[in-house]
Amino acid sequence: MLIEYCLKNSGKSPNDLSYKGGVDYLKEYLDEIKETEQKAKYIIEEAEKEAKARINRANEEAEEFLLKVRKEAEEKGVLLLKEARGEATKEVERIKRMYDEKIREILNNTRPRIEKASELILEKVVNFYVNS
Repeated sequence: MLIEYCLKNSGKSPNDLSYKGGVDYLKEYLDEIKETEQKAKYIIEEAEKEAKARINRANEEAEEFLLKVRKEAEEKGVLLLKEARGEATKEVERIKRMYDEKIREILNNTRPRIEKASELILEKVVNFYVNS
């Protein structure tokens, strides 16, 4: 079948292998086919190598990107934690000041009462000893 195809494309009769160069022509044609197949095989192998290399590069870039994103997220988390601690410390100080002020108010309000109670107790004690 291949011989018929080659002869048909050469313009010679399939039954005429006696013309000059007939067998040589077939050999040359088959050599060209083999050479073309080898070139195609080489091109395919190179394309596969290139595809694998590109996939590997893409995977490496993805890993690097992922590491970068993780690092940035960790750094941002640390900053947010510091900010939250700072805010919490400020809030604690604010609440402490507020309660210190309330305690002073209570003490200031109760001091006259304590003094009055002390005076009354002292008066009762004095009266008790004076009258006894």
